[in-house]
Amino acid sequence: MKFRSGKKLFWGCCFLGLLAGCSSPEYPRVRWEGNVTLRGKPIPADALGEILVVSQDAGQSSLAVKSRIENGHYVLENVPVGKVVVQFSLYRERPAKNKTDAERGIRDVENLLPTSFANHLAMEAREDELAKDFDIR
Repeated sequence: MKFRSGKKLFWGCCFLGLLAGCSSPEYPRVRWEGNVTLRGKPIPADALGEILVVSQDAGQSSLAVKSRIENGHYVLENVPVGKVVVQFSLYRERPAKNKTDAERGIRDVENLLPTSFANHLAMEAREDELAKDFDIR
């Protein structure tokens, strides 16, 4: 009996060791907070939007964080420090122009991002830069 419980203990320790080895290393993170404007003007009050930040550093390629843009303001927790790409979505929902669609509750979506905007900004996320404003042009 002692042999079996010792065997269980051994395999339990091996399993815990594997779990510890599989955990991802901690990368530095930062909190960003700021405002988003559209061509230097406030975002329309009825606009909906999101900001997405994706790490481009080799060891952090799968790290991404997103937040809603509400009244032109956003707060992003856990932004990976290093090279990142920032993407935006900004749109407005309206009742469908087609009467049948409107009756069924379908809404039209108007993209508010300028066609000239590439929708991805490559930059460096630094630990000493906490306030980050963006002007979409």
